[in-house]
Amino acid sequence: MKLNIIDINGKVSGNLEMSVESSKDVQEKSHLLYLVNKYQHAALRQGSASCLTRGEVRGGGRKPYKQKGTGGARRGSNRTPLRVGGGVIFGPKPRSFAIELNKNVLKLGIQIALDARSSSSYVLQHGITLDKTKEFSDFLKKLNISNVDKVLVVTSEDEDGIARTAGNLSNVDVTTTSFLPISVVMGVKYIVYTESGAKALQEWFDNE
Repeated sequence: MKLNIIDINGKVSGNLEMSVESSKDVQEKSHLLYLVNKYQHAALRQGSASCLTRGEVRGGGRKPYKQKGTGGARRGSNRTPLRVGGGVIFGPKPRSFAIELNKNVLKLGIQIALDARSSSSYVLQHGITLDKTKEFSDFLKKLNISNVDKVLVVTSEDEDGIARTAGNLSNVDVTTTSFLPISVVMGVKYIVYTESGAKALQEWFDNE
């Protein structure tokens, strides 16, 4: 996958070659994307929902009313799930929704998604500083990207400046190379990498 390196004026100043997997057939690609998307969404789930069982609800030490003579059902405790304020039967408890996925499958899925957007992907030349949101907006206009086209900006871990300025635009999503959500990659029209971000991504593809 060959990406154009763009300068501050939107002109091509060079090329960057990124090796990605693109030889799979359509059905296999689709399944890999499904697996990675499922893995990423499962990892994002908090799993913090929690209900009290009858053993955890406060109160219930005294029998609420006598066993016989009331005409009602027998009640031994106010904590029974059959009463308002009682415990919950089979309610949720904190848990992890994370699933396991082979690292090679994860890389393949991300590579396939990036390759699908390779024709509309650019690499921002190293050393360019876009400290203001308007500057980044003007830069996108030079690439003929309108303010309604969805854009994904991929940065390295330590590029907080461009992440802040680009993230202020409503049509721009910003992510780092450590987490590339498949659903976002496939949902945008353009991808803009920083040069250090693209190289860090390639290093991850090659070394891990």
